[in-house]
Amino acid sequence: VVIPSYRSSHLTEVLASVLGLTPERLVVVDSSPVEPEPLDDGIRRVWSPKRLNPAEARNRGAQSLRSDYLLFIDSDVVLTDRARTFVREVLDDPDPGRDLVSGVYVTDRSRNGALDEFQNAVLRHRLLDRKRDATHHGSTSHLLIRRKVFEEVGGFNPELETDEDMEFMARCRWFGRKLSVEQRFEAVHLKRFSFRSLMADHLRKTFDAVTARRRYPGVYRDFGMNLGPLLWSTLLAGCLLPFVVLAGLSGVLPDGLSVSVSILLAGAPILLWPTVLRGVSSSTRWWS
Repeated sequence: VVIPSYRSSHLTEVLASVLGLTPERLVVVDSSPVEPEPLDDGIRRVWSPKRLNPAEARNRGAQSLRSDYLLFIDSDVVLTDRARTFVREVLDDPDPGRDLVSGVYVTDRSRNGALDEFQNAVLRHRLLDRKRDATHHGSTSHLLIRRKVFEEVGGFNPELETDEDMEFMARCRWFGRKLSVEQRFEAVHLKRFSFRSLMADHLRKTFDAVTARRRYPGVYRDFGMNLGPLLWSTLLAGCLLPFVVLAGLSGVLPDGLSVSVSILLAGAPILLWPTVLRGVSSSTRWWS
């Protein structure tokens, strides 16, 4: 098990969620500014005074492991009982079709708010929607992979601060390694978003994703964003809305037309309710 960590306030919970798997070795790669206290026996902490990005931390942790499988899990992600059962099944009965397994997030309403539930639902839809052959997209927040596959692909790209997960999945695809996204391999993301932090997170990741695709066009060739028509339409509506409002206020558009179009654009997320947001709380639907 490899856990990249930086000033994590949830590390104890994360460790508790994986210790039940009785891993051969558990490595925490920590690049917090101040050297942290030693962990319990059986848990190795590798501290770096230089801050490591997630790709660097995962690669460093994997270097010291020789087990057949590697489990990467972020320091703010907690595996559920269902996920632990699934991992045990994979380890007890290895299947070539499960050499590369990504999981999904589930919402714990005692820990997650409406924004977190919305974020989880969108990601879940992108990863589990099989109609668009989405199996080459996955998340590395909790990832189970055979070590030989990890080494064959070359590990994570240390040059990328973010989008290293999609770049890794794209390389796996070029190597002919099929990704399996398993609904039972579920985890709770403990990070809480505010509206401001969510928008900042999306903008930063979008910028980094575009930069990575321009930097490595061969790797990302034919590797789409996997948003689908509904999410693209909602995203476009959100981008157009402020311009329509400004056009109405400045008199470029007639008042009646600007109000009608603004209402139409603002209501675009309702299209997500029957599919993307199916099963979420009513407060999350109305917030969307």
